[in-house]
Amino acid sequence: MPIDFQLRQWVMLGSLLISSVLAAAPVQTPAATQLATVPPMPSAAQVLAVPEAVLARLEVEVIKAKRSPQARLRRLVEFMLDAEGLGLVYDNSRTRTVTEAILEGKANCLSFTLAFMELSRRAGFHTRMMESEQALTWALEDRTLFVAGHVSAYVRFGRHRFEVNFDPNAPLLRRDQHTVSDDRAMAHYYNNRAAELMAQGERAAAQEHFDEALKLDATMVSTLNNQGVLLMRAGDLAAAEVVYAQALAEDSDNLSVMANLINLYRLQGRLAKAEELEQQLEQSRAKDPLHHFLIGVFAERSGDYTAALGHFQTAVKLDRREALFEQALARVHLALGNNDDAQRHQKRALRLSERSGRALPDVEQSL
Repeated sequence: MPIDFQLRQWVMLGSLLISSVLAAAPVQTPAATQLATVPPMPSAAQVLAVPEAVLARLEVEVIKAKRSPQARLRRLVEFMLDAEGLGLVYDNSRTRTVTEAILEGKANCLSFTLAFMELSRRAGFHTRMMESEQALTWALEDRTLFVAGHVSAYVRFGRHRFEVNFDPNAPLLRRDQHTVSDDRAMAHYYNNRAAELMAQGERAAAQEHFDEALKLDATMVSTLNNQGVLLMRAGDLAAAEVVYAQALAEDSDNLSVMANLINLYRLQGRLAKAEELEQQLEQSRAKDPLHHFLIGVFAERSGDYTAALGHFQTAVKLDRREALFEQALARVHLALGNNDDAQRHQKRALRLSERSGRALPDVEQSL
């Protein structure tokens, strides 16, 4: 059975999914200024390069220090996180290359995962990136519940399987979790940087990074969605519509893409198309268990336990394998005084948790 090796630190992901557009007006940033302020886009080799001094330390402090694979893996984690080692700490201000993360001692989950992959492979491990396009997460700073993408590292040796996470906002659950190719892992980097550059108003540099991401993986919906946002901000609504259509061809139920396309139709004055897509969006939401769970949580927080019960019941009907949904039913039944039902759902939540090998999070305390 896979072993879930959770680290002492965690991180928020990966691909930045921009779900709405505030304005379609172009960002007024002269091209010459962009070229002067934005460093050249790094190649994949430059993104993954590890300083020679760090490789020398890795050889002595990790590879030669521990003979057994499991002890070496734990030592590698310590080497990356402890102050005596690389001392990496979580910082989501920007996505860094491996060298930048090491020299600055800061990384988000994507930079950390790329760095871990490079070092662990040199330490003899079979390591790949693992992604989940939907991770339900508590933002610890403001106690906000949100759904976003998430990446981590997957390590295999012999019959052992480990997942290495770096995230202060521990995901409550992750859906559609799977390993990805190195090309897609690199596409995540360029997509992240493109979104960050777009937020800074650096349109030309952002487009260059989006192009590179799509060259590596033309099917990445988050990249297509983000590129659509960039085109809308530049005022090119026709090109944005084409990109959103490509994204929906890959994932016809993507709520973020549909929301952006609805905004586009409204900006174009195509209100009938916007209304038609809004109906499709509502249909997609209706069959999404995470949507019902989130609405249920909001109702629970406001004290409307009857409404929360209805949404949690719908979430369970749509996905009977998720312990978190059963746990939510137990909470609201208890709040409504239905003690027998609360015990029944809590027992089922524990059974599902044991079956999946994933501990139930303390959601009640978070709420």
